[in-house]
Amino acid sequence: RGAAEPIIKDFVSKYADGTLIEVSVGDRASYKGAGDKHPYKSDPKIRLRCIPTLIKWGERGAGLRLQEEEIRADVMDDFVSS
Repeated sequence: RGAAEPIIKDFVSKYADGTLIEVSVGDRASYKGAGDKHPYKSDPKIRLRCIPTLIKWGERGAGLRLQEEEIRADVMDDFVSS
């Protein structure tokens, strides 16, 4: 979360026609301690590897991703429009 949260919130506030779904992975200890058995890590469609991660979800499921330091204000427009 940290530095990415204000970037995401600011970006989403500009678009009334989009949808952002924020999903909790549990507390840090539970997420880190579960290893690959965490349901979001082991799900073949989600394959979560780090927090935070933005996943562009489409008709075919999970698509493009931005993870951790990739989440920057200068790439958000391209991420959403691609």
